[in-house]
Amino acid sequence: MSRIRSIPRVLLGALVAFSIGAAGEARAQSCIVSPNDPACYHLKGSDTLFDIMTQAINTARTDADPAVRAAASHLFYDGTGSGNAESQMRFTTPSPHMGVQSIGPMSRNFRPNMIDTLAVGYTQRSAGNLSAVGHAAWAPTCSNVVGLDAAVFVFRSTSSCPLLRFRTLVDSGTGVSVVRGNVNDKTLATNFGNGGAFNNLNPTSNYSNTMMILLSGPDGSGTIAACSDPRRVQAAQDLAGCLGGGIDHLEHIFRRDDNSGTTDTIKDRIIVTASSADTRYPFVGGRFCNGKAIGGIDGSVDKPGFCSISRTACSNTAPCTAAQGICQFNLNNQDYDPIRRTCVASDSTHAPTTCTNVLTGTSCVAGDANCTQGLVVALSDTDPGSTDITTSIAARVKNDITGATIGYAGREAITGNKGTKAPSLENQTLKAAPSPNNVRGEQYMLARRLFLQNGGLSGGPNDDLIDDLAGPNIGTQVGQGASQFTAEQTFFTWTTDASKIDPIVAQFGFITCGNIGDDHCSLPTSNLCNKAPFVAVPSPLGAIFPTDVAGGQAVALRSDGTGATCSGTAACVSTGGSCASGVCPAANARPLNSACSQNSDCASGHCTDVLFLGTPGQGLLCSP
Repeated sequence: MSRIRSIPRVLLGALVAFSIGAAGEARAQSCIVSPNDPACYHLKGSDTLFDIMTQAINTARTDADPAVRAAASHLFYDGTGSGNAESQMRFTTPSPHMGVQSIGPMSRNFRPNMIDTLAVGYTQRSAGNLSAVGHAAWAPTCSNVVGLDAAVFVFRSTSSCPLLRFRTLVDSGTGVSVVRGNVNDKTLATNFGNGGAFNNLNPTSNYSNTMMILLSGPDGSGTIAACSDPRRVQAAQDLAGCLGGGIDHLEHIFRRDDNSGTTDTIKDRIIVTASSADTRYPFVGGRFCNGKAIGGIDGSVDKPGFCSISRTACSNTAPCTAAQGICQFNLNNQDYDPIRRTCVASDSTHAPTTCTNVLTGTSCVAGDANCTQGLVVALSDTDPGSTDITTSIAARVKNDITGATIGYAGREAITGNKGTKAPSLENQTLKAAPSPNNVRGEQYMLARRLFLQNGGLSGGPNDDLIDDLAGPNIGTQVGQGASQFTAEQTFFTWTTDASKIDPIVAQFGFITCGNIGDDHCSLPTSNLCNKAPFVAVPSPLGAIFPTDVAGGQAVALRSDGTGATCSGTAACVSTGGSCASGVCPAANARPLNSACSQNSDCASGHCTDVLFLGTPGQGLLCSP
């Protein structure tokens, strides 16, 4: 691990700026003056690409070409998630301008309504429709691929579970074959206590896709009713048994938040649900059992957080002072998973995460009476001592000496002696580990490209060509016009030169397209970097009530999903049913062996420690 990666992100950009300025290369206005300087142009984008983009800017600032040095001096990388790059690029207010940034680092492709002219809902932007988001010219090619990565399930290195086995399907709706996990068979009968479905390609009961049912319930809906299903409880026990070492339960599954391209990969390939909305995209991603996880940005809306030291309010555009700490957003992430576990306390290695007293429907912190936390937990903040959220997940898995904690993240979470590893994935025809060759050849089904998307390559001012004069978007960020556009496009040309970017990709443990310096567009078409066309990633199922935060904290609910006033006929996270007279339907009357927290959750009227975990609030199931 390089020393530069141990420096907090905001300070990193400032330190690079200071160092270059100290070397004698004076510039009147740029990120070298301050990351808050008006001529410092902030790029939103993938957190997976944070190290690569930050180092690329740093390296470009020392390039032999003075134009490249000048361009890079005006750029600063914020990360925050692939979806936020997409949002910044397509933003069209005030009309007729477009874009708060012209390039977008992303660990997934654009949505269909942006680049697929045949997709339902695609409308090309034009002089007559300046608010449309269709931009056919933005469809990426091999020249937009800076490297490769893979989403992985993260186990502790002591785990004895070598692989996860489930059937896959081939989705050819767009004319290009995409391998996805099979939609979990929710019609399989419950056979609680029988672990025969685990890693079974032809199960006859319980479930057919272990990780789908664990992350989103039998039907992918993510509702409290679905996620309390005894078949999900069984899947959790089955995977715990595979981890070895006498593990009697899964403690937590840590995940990236909803702004993350890694999360989009898991939704797109693992949490697969059928959809009839568009025949080109017959499958979309489901919802997670913990609920919505917006972190600090919800769509294009800046959300409040809390300073890590002072606990005063902050946001991405109103950051904390050095004395106040760093702005943290984990508490915006919902905690609705009905399988309850011990609340992870915040300390010197753990940023605060949302915990709930589900008996009363109130937020709480570790040590409070009846304070628990769901099995699935989303992270938006880098933990103290970690370099990013990916390594935070790796550290949380490694530091659970029982081995009962797992997660998903980018491949960086299992490289560089982090005390973690990833299981191979096996379907009906192939078993593949996330090795470089398996990722390049796409034999590993969670392989993915790392893009530097570009909306400044072609088109006119009223269709596809970004002018960087839109905004504000995501808080107060406003495009700065021609000077920003020129800096971004110069940097794009430099970064997409394989001889420049490949050494940086390799430096941080990511996968180069070929040998260092190989032209990405001259590689075999079987190589993922040059495999065309590049299929768009469909939008997953939308969030259901509650969909917002209150006072910098996710809305807390009781164990049956009630306790917050809904409006209209919105679908509710409790059962997926509709709000009626301001009240969501209760997720109660659960069958035997369903997860529960109190007697009223169960049809039998009894909620007890069936799993004999012996910890208050844990292992509770509906019993006779």
